[in-house]
Amino acid sequence: MIPSMLSAGSDFVMGLYIFFFSFALRHRLNLPFYFENIIFPEVVCTVIFSLPLFRIQTFLIEKLTSLEAKRGSRF
Repeated sequence: MIPSMLSAGSDFVMGLYIFFFSFALRHRLNLPFYFENIIFPEVVCTVIFSLPLFRIQTFLIEKLTSLEAKRGSRF
């Protein structure tokens, strides 16, 4: 859950960064429109697509950790 929240937060901050430097500096200040049509859908898609990847990553880490524990530490 925490990686998804971090991913969503970083995507949101990046969207605001892009808004500020691409639109606000050119006096296009319609933040609610930009948030509703660009930032929010992008954050939702990022979370939806990252959840399965985080699950696969967690599964692989647990498998590798258990294999390492069975073999014993070689260091």
